Amino acid sequence: MLIDYNSKNNQLILTEESGESFITLQNCCGFKLCPKLRNDSYQVPFIALPIVLKAINSLKYAALISQELKDYYAAYNNWRKYLSDLKDRNYKKDDEKIWKILAFVKELESEINTRFQAFYNKKFNFYSNQIETIVYAIIGQRIVIGNDIGTGKTLTSLVVAKYLIKYENVKKILIMLPASLVKNFYNDYLKFFKDTEMLMVCTETKAKRSKLYELFRINDNFKFLITNYEKCNFDEEDLRKLSFDCIIVDEFHRMKNFISAKRSINFFDMIQNKWKPKYRYPMSGTPIENKLFDLYPVFKLLDDGKVLGGQKFFDNNFVEYTEKTYPLYIYGKNKAPLIKTQLVATGFKNYKFIQNLIKPYIIKKKLDLPVDCYRQDIEIEPSSKFLDHYHWVKQQFSNNSAKYIGVRQFLCDTTRHNWEDNPKYEELENIITQTSSKVIIFSFFKCSIGAIGNYLNKLGYKYVTCMGGDEQDPFDVVKKFENDPNIKCLITTDKINFGHNIQCAKIVIEWEKPIKPTITMQRIGRAYRTGQTEDVHVYSFVVKKTIEDIIQQQWVIKKEVIDKIIETMGTNSTNETLNDMIEKLDINMEEEIMKAFLKEKN
Repeated sequence: MLIDYNSKNNQLILTEESGESFITLQNCCGFKLCPKLRNDSYQVPFIALPIVLKAINSLKYAALISQELKDYYAAYNNWRKYLSDLKDRNYKKDDEKIWKILAFVKELESEINTRFQAFYNKKFNFYSNQIETIVYAIIGQRIVIGNDIGTGKTLTSLVVAKYLIKYENVKKILIMLPASLVKNFYNDYLKFFKDTEMLMVCTETKAKRSKLYELFRINDNFKFLITNYEKCNFDEEDLRKLSFDCIIVDEFHRMKNFISAKRSINFFDMIQNKWKPKYRYPMSGTPIENKLFDLYPVFKLLDDGKVLGGQKFFDNNFVEYTEKTYPLYIYGKNKAPLIKTQLVATGFKNYKFIQNLIKPYIIKKKLDLPVDCYRQDIEIEPSSKFLDHYHWVKQQFSNNSAKYIGVRQFLCDTTRHNWEDNPKYEELENIITQTSSKVIIFSFFKCSIGAIGNYLNKLGYKYVTCMGGDEQDPFDVVKKFENDPNIKCLITTDKINFGHNIQCAKIVIEWEKPIKPTITMQRIGRAYRTGQTEDVHVYSFVVKKTIEDIIQQQWVIKKEVIDKIIETMGTNSTNETLNDMIEKLDINMEEEIMKAFLKEKN
């Protein structure tokens, strides 16, 4: 079998020789090679090379490998080893680029420290995890920054960008992130750098935004354009007129739907077909939200999917699908509900293969602070009368989903169903009356905001609120919370759950446990992050013998799994019980919770 390499599309070219059959090779290799037949040769993804060679050896075919492929494969492996060494901080003394980067960081640190001493009367130093990430990102060019929440990914990415502008001929940089974080990111830039190179496009009118884009295009003094994801939808025409050498995308896991979400479809199309930036940095402290399949969009951004062999190869060889049916609640002539059948991703296979593929391209540094974070689940034992009322509320709804939502909201705001004394109030009072610190209270449900606020009023505490639909800018709310010494609490939904720095609070309360452990990680990360000088205490309220108890049990299982899976994406890796972990992770947590909820004794 002749094996050559096509550098234009990163494909292997397999040509049969006498007595050989590609079909036979395909059938014995255990993978779907997803071939394309061109000029009597088969083209398959480059990453399938070890699979192909193993199959050729088992069939006793002769493997005739071209020199071009040998050269590329050697360069590919050397590059991956180099990246892995950088992650482990194995710097070579004769690597001039590393020392050039370190000298730049040292010079920048001195400049920022001078400003901090003058304006904030405090010292500034880069943390070691930030320095290591900066070196890795600059040399790696296209890598995933998955450092822990609170490690300062914003500053890290900006230092990378500043170096690229100074030394790598980068002219224009796009920074894209959720709308609630734009102003916060922009103000962080102004805090660390004294120039006016960043242009922010935010809540202006459509006409004014178009003028700002044009200003950015023609004015070489503007190096950074910062905006939110939605602009890929509303301002696509203007964005297509621009060029970018570098892309930084924060909280990237929220842009994963590149199949049906218009903003993501447009974004990936502009990346691949218009901008084609040399440097690409997706960032997220929680790269796995719920499914391991979320990893593919990250690598689609890095190299248009080549690291994973393209979407077809990825889907066929790493994702397990199960056929599931769903009632549409649309009734046909015989009055039977119509059924929709579709394939649903339910598992993950060949995980060791893919783990090895992605590891060199992801850096995952831990948050290392001189203070600690203490977490405690406050398990609240309800009275029998309260439990009777809880089950009565449950029976007020006929639909299972409505039952679930109804009782969850009731546990957050019991007045919704004529129960005045929420058992969570006593625990809230115990915490806030015994601390001089400011307190952040998170809840998924908007109804909680008013209920908690009313109780704080009775206790005589001043507070601010922030939730979706209130037309408040989260950045302004946080600033008010920080600067007013009379404000004790910030009560918020997860509108303030990503990217905001609220180190003034030393207490974080989860009014209810979220289904996704990554949401809790983000909530904690508002207070426990780089710059925090005091211990942070986190309290999660769980009412026993209710749906919250069920969620808590599932939450613990999934949190342990996600922690271990994410660790394998960083410097350290382990295969110990990984298969079991992945099987647990791919269980639909919502389904498991609902099953247990419906079995609850009334």
